[in-house]
Amino acid sequence: MPQLKEAIDSLYQLALIPGLKILAKLWWLWLFIFSLVLAKNLWQFYVAAIDKKKYRWSLLEILIPREIKKSPKAMEQILSEIYSLGNKAENFIEKYWEGEVPYWWSLEIASLGGEIHFYIRTLTKYKNIVESNIYANYKDAEVIETADYIDRLPARTTDL
Repeated sequence: MPQLKEAIDSLYQLALIPGLKILAKLWWLWLFIFSLVLAKNLWQFYVAAIDKKKYRWSLLEILIPREIKKSPKAMEQILSEIYSLGNKAENFIEKYWEGEVPYWWSLEIASLGGEIHFYIRTLTKYKNIVESNIYANYKDAEVIETADYIDRLPARTTDL
């Protein structure tokens, strides 16, 4: 055991301390690299935020009949079609200059006054495509554009 302790001490004296001294003398290089990475991420966040402001959203409520005699495969088909509408920044210009981010959708279930409601939040430009996919798989369903259900909730709640 004493030999292992001596080996660790000699490694500490010969390699670790001089290595740390070199890293400490190159603090400006590490600061520069960190600043570049931070600037890239901040720029990407900034241009993405500008791009996201252009998006217009629609909230679609899906009114389904009480009994559905379809397999889950129908909903899987709808979700597959929605997923295929997604985009991805394909080159440097789209990602870092135009700030393009992948589109996203939200499927929501809410209980309002004891009633269950199903919603899909989608980009307005894809509203008709989403509606068509629902009607194609569920012929008895009804799809209506509604106001956001969050607005129905009280602004403040009090604890009793």
